[in-house]
Amino acid sequence: MIFYDLILTEAKNSVAIEGYSENSKEYKNYAGAAYLTYSMALENCKKGTITFLEPLIRQVAKLCAEEMDYRKSEVTISGAKIIPPKPIILRDWIEFYVYYVNENINSKSDRNKYLEFIAKQHVLFESIHPFKDGNGRVGRILNNYLLLSACYNICIISSAKREDYINAISEADIILKDFLTSSPVYTEVKKVMDQMNVEKLKKIMEDGILNY
Repeated sequence: MIFYDLILTEAKNSVAIEGYSENSKEYKNYAGAAYLTYSMALENCKKGTITFLEPLIRQVAKLCAEEMDYRKSEVTISGAKIIPPKPIILRDWIEFYVYYVNENINSKSDRNKYLEFIAKQHVLFESIHPFKDGNGRVGRILNNYLLLSACYNICIISSAKREDYINAISEADIILKDFLTSSPVYTEVKKVMDQMNVEKLKKIMEDGILNY
């Protein structure tokens, strides 16, 4: 019961970041997607292994935002200084994202290092912006899937910190600006990810874990 209550609290805050209420379809979809996804993550925690494959991303998007496939048109992110990859190279970036996550999953035993990784992969996912709608919600569910899978508590980013949260992502993702225009060269983008400064976002996430 406590676990489900936490999910509802997280769902309320997560959809509120995007301007939706508890009475919205987005809230109900988010809560349902989170429950199923976090249940899988808890099984990962029990087994001591983390499974992260590309179909998981599409499954979360389908349940959470009713998005069946990756976007087929170009998009812009309101207030952002970056432009997400064009559809023609979108799958290349998703492939890199999955690779990046799996390359860093083994840092789970070092809490500080793992939280830094969680922040970085979140910035990367939101920069790719793979779906027409719901990218923020999908990204936050993936954050908690990775946290729970590593036996950490979920992170509830308070809607009251919406502006700080968005600004923290914008400050971190600028380093990817020149790379998002073409398919990723793994060694080059990995080096940039290592250099990415996510201290502000990491602090917001740490507060979200400690306060609930």
